[in-house]
Amino acid sequence: MWTFSDEEMEGISRPTEEVRGLPGTAYTSSEFFTLEEQNLFGTHWVCVGLEDEVPNPGDVQPVTAAGKSLFMMRDQTGKVNVFHNFCRHRGHRLVTGTCSVKGKLMCPYHSWDYGVRRRLFLSCV
Repeated sequence: MWTFSDEEMEGISRPTEEVRGLPGTAYTSSEFFTLEEQNLFGTHWVCVGLEDEVPNPGDVQPVTAAGKSLFMMRDQTGKVNVFHNFCRHRGHRLVTGTCSVKGKLMCPYHSWDYGVRRRLFLSCV
């Protein structure tokens, strides 16, 4: 488990105007990243991408956050939504790469399809 040294704790526990940043190893440690995924990314809103990664209606971009497979998609009204990247039927991954969907997003496993309207998963056929 990740722990800070006494010196590091002293540096990050100071008043705001005197505080030092996290030690460099916090940005490169896989243990610290796992701790962040469990205690920060999975429990708070986080940025998973930028709108310009899905510029047109139907554009899809797979992303990962808090260890979960997700995808961003711009709907037909221009709004960007983020969904879990799995089919509700058998849990197969829906999106494996950047693409643009015209009409329906189809599961490659059992061919369940999902409409690309504003609320993607409400139109399961």
